[in-house]
Amino acid sequence: MAKAAVQSSERITITREELLREVIEASSASVFLLVAPAGYGKTTLLSQHYAQKQKENVSTIWMDCDQDLADASAFAARLQDLIAAESRQIKGAETSSSKQDFQTMANLFDLTQILVRQLERLERQTFIYLDDLEKLTGTPAGALVARLFKMLPPNAKLLTASRLRPEGEIAKLTTMGQLVEITSEQLRFSEHEIEEIIARTGSTENVERFLRQMEGWPVSLAFIHMAGENGLLAGGMDSAMSQGGHGRNMRRVSDYLSEQVFQKIPEDLKNFLLRIAFPEQINADLANAITGQANGGQMLERVCARNLFVHPLSKAGSWYRLHQIFRDFLIERLTLSIGDEIKDIHCRIARWYSTHGNVGPALRHAVETGDLELINEVLLTSGGWTASLGQGTNAWRYYDRFSDAQIANYPQLVLCRVHLCAHRGEIERARKLLRTSQPKIAIMESEERSAQVGSMLQAGWEGLDLLVANFEEWPAPAQALERFKNTAVHRVRPVNKVTAISAELLSWLYNTTGEFSLAVQTAARGSRMCERTGAYFIKLYSDLAGGYNYSILGQPDEARTLIDRSYREACQILGASGGTTLAIQAFQAMLIADAGDPVRAADMIASSKEVIVEGEVWHQLAREFYRILAWGEFFRNGLKAALDTLDEGLTVFSDRPMRRTEQALALLKVRFYLAAGEPDEAQAVAEALELEKKVWRGDQVSVQEWQLSLPATHIQVWLDIASGNLAAAAQALDALKLFVARTQARKFLPELLLSESLLALISEKEYAASVSLMEALRAAEETENRLPLLVNLPHMKMITSKLLSSDHLGAEDRVLLAQYLEGARTAAGEDQDAAPAKRPIPAGLNTREGQVFWLLTDGFTSKEIARELGISVNTAQGYRKSLYHKLRISRRSRIVEISRKLLSEDG
Repeated sequence: MAKAAVQSSERITITREELLREVIEASSASVFLLVAPAGYGKTTLLSQHYAQKQKENVSTIWMDCDQDLADASAFAARLQDLIAAESRQIKGAETSSSKQDFQTMANLFDLTQILVRQLERLERQTFIYLDDLEKLTGTPAGALVARLFKMLPPNAKLLTASRLRPEGEIAKLTTMGQLVEITSEQLRFSEHEIEEIIARTGSTENVERFLRQMEGWPVSLAFIHMAGENGLLAGGMDSAMSQGGHGRNMRRVSDYLSEQVFQKIPEDLKNFLLRIAFPEQINADLANAITGQANGGQMLERVCARNLFVHPLSKAGSWYRLHQIFRDFLIERLTLSIGDEIKDIHCRIARWYSTHGNVGPALRHAVETGDLELINEVLLTSGGWTASLGQGTNAWRYYDRFSDAQIANYPQLVLCRVHLCAHRGEIERARKLLRTSQPKIAIMESEERSAQVGSMLQAGWEGLDLLVANFEEWPAPAQALERFKNTAVHRVRPVNKVTAISAELLSWLYNTTGEFSLAVQTAARGSRMCERTGAYFIKLYSDLAGGYNYSILGQPDEARTLIDRSYREACQILGASGGTTLAIQAFQAMLIADAGDPVRAADMIASSKEVIVEGEVWHQLAREFYRILAWGEFFRNGLKAALDTLDEGLTVFSDRPMRRTEQALALLKVRFYLAAGEPDEAQAVAEALELEKKVWRGDQVSVQEWQLSLPATHIQVWLDIASGNLAAAAQALDALKLFVARTQARKFLPELLLSESLLALISEKEYAASVSLMEALRAAEETENRLPLLVNLPHMKMITSKLLSSDHLGAEDRVLLAQYLEGARTAAGEDQDAAPAKRPIPAGLNTREGQVFWLLTDGFTSKEIARELGISVNTAQGYRKSLYHKLRISRRSRIVEISRKLLSEDG
């Protein structure tokens, strides 16, 4: 064994040599090059792999590169000594002919040939580790290493770590399969590794926040781990990340960057990096605008060549991005060193983005200057107030630092504020702003010099007036729809963001009036308009409106496609934690809950409640969050937990004039009491709601009133059945059937048919009950709306037991019914013995996931699992993905390994 100063890996507590071993075993290459910025664990990974190889029957040679070895002869002599030491350990003696005097030799080819021959004489597999190779860049020794890359003997593998890409024909060697390059993308810590480190600190809060900010940078995570060991995280992650992202433990990260990175680069690069730190993305032209120079492209290439935490965003390398931690560090240094220039830098960035039509970043940087004139200028240059809507609530939040009085003289800003207030549920404030802005907009519209701007503002004003009204309690939505069709929004030509917004709003209005097919068509038209006009944020809501209405029409595949696409686009535009992104995620969870897995749906969105409470999500969508969270609690922890969740949601909305949202959550309380078998409590809550009598009685359910009357009437049917008022229940059911027929709202069929089945059974019409029940099951499968049957499981069991003992079901229907009932019982937390006998469930998995685990072990496909468990293929795939995540595996073969271990431990 030969070794020179292998770096300690104690501070990184997760062993990662498997990462390098897998790369080596999967490749026939002889050279493995780890190239990444400082702190990416290159030395740590090499040392862990080195320690592992020491235990095997192979030769290991470690060599640290430093300036003393810059001469090729000195480098060759040092490497020869290490080879000789390894040879002595193998053979027990050293032959004098095996060493060469390199001091008089200058020919790189000869030096390389001698080293290669000496490596061959070791006669067994040899791993050579070269650390800090960047110190030899541009030196004769560096050229020697580049030759060694190409001439290694078959028994040798060379593993190198460097901050810079070494000289030589690297691309050619990679193409020929001789060299594998491992970059920061492979070296960054995975999500599972980050969660493990943070879990060891004793605080698991805000894991996603750290994932975003640290981007898997190993050294920063090591500092977090040390901070946890030293008790610095006792106040939670938020306190640890206080003071602008650099709290007490983050100071170590800042010091590391200063000492190991910043102080080692030339002065001109330091000044350049400080000034380009504010934009989230940078290119040569923007860099020139910020610095006032013309060499932005050259400077960016120099930064990338030095691996200074700047990542190209495309193969062409026209746009770049700074690592978030490094960017925070630079901004902190910028504030200390050139604080007086900061406002000017923001101003230059805002004007550049505005000129190039990117209103979101333009507004963000304009707001940082605090100059309302500049903000107004940016809006006008970028196409008016509607342009800002394409950026979503992430951009609007920057307006909050200005009071309503401060922006009163800027109609563009007023309309932005109105839009934001409407979505937050601040209806009175939005109305007041609209009233005060109308005279100013009317003046602008009448002035010839600003007639076009004034016309756009007037159209926007009318559209926002309707938007605000949409969040209020409309007495006649159909009248509002007619009013909308005649508004100035439709008179503005050509097609622009105002008309795109109008199409999106029109789609939601059609939904409000129960015209779901028209809602889908209008949403699709609005989505196309938004693509033409760049209103990407509004496009998200157009697609969401289409997806929501597809689900009502009983077309879950179309709904899922649109909503999933919206979520991916929202993550790209707004980030994974943006309020709009979370709103779309609520609809994803809604589809999962409706498909019969409310617990998984609740887990999916549980971490987003804080954003809901802060009001960054549409209140209409926010109630979906609380509806899903409550169902998850009901099936996981029972009635009380569900009611507590609903009370929390009602508290959140108590200070906002959103009566429909409050009533929708209160109606859910009635549903929970009914599902828990407490009809008296349900009746008491229902009577306390003080809804109009026509809402409760199905004979007066109208298309225009469907949003509250439909769920209320469904609930009243069950209340009437529980109280024995069968005539009233039958009357309500007739009205519901008429509504579904008129609107084609197939999503509501499963519960309607189940109610009809129960009513028929109580009326001793067993054949009619069996027909309705089987239709309900088939409708639930077709529309993937299984939640109503799961919720009414007690009634399902009663109906099923009666019908299975009768002669009204065929053999096929009996099998389908038994499978569905078993699946519903398992999903509801019943039948805890459903897992195969003597086959233990892995820790952390629930009963259903345990069943899927063992079926996967037995070689079942997702389709076969779905058929075996009586669930849909999508649900089976969801369970499969969930158990993969919980077990932290990515391959099916690992399931077999885990199952064998479980069985051996179980005896």
